[in-house]
Amino acid sequence: MDAQIHRQLANLEVAEMALRQNLHGHVQDATTRAHLERALAHVREASLSEEGANARSVNQLVRELTGMERFFESLQTQTDGPLRPS
Repeated sequence: MDAQIHRQLANLEVAEMALRQNLHGHVQDATTRAHLERALAHVREASLSEEGANARSVNQLVRELTGMERFFESLQTQTDGPLRPS
């Protein structure tokens, strides 16, 4: 592994640790949490691409994350309703 790639991976690792620390803090704002989670996903993708794996494009990642967010929201609305017919 050449020195530049090694430095980039080290920087990505530092970025991931910082994002994780912020996420494990008490983030009250849902928008901030969503942005931090998306940033963490981007950092992970970048780490994979530096290691030679087939990473998704940013647009693919955003589409997939948006789809997952919608899915989780739909699950939440399903559980917010009555569990049994009254």
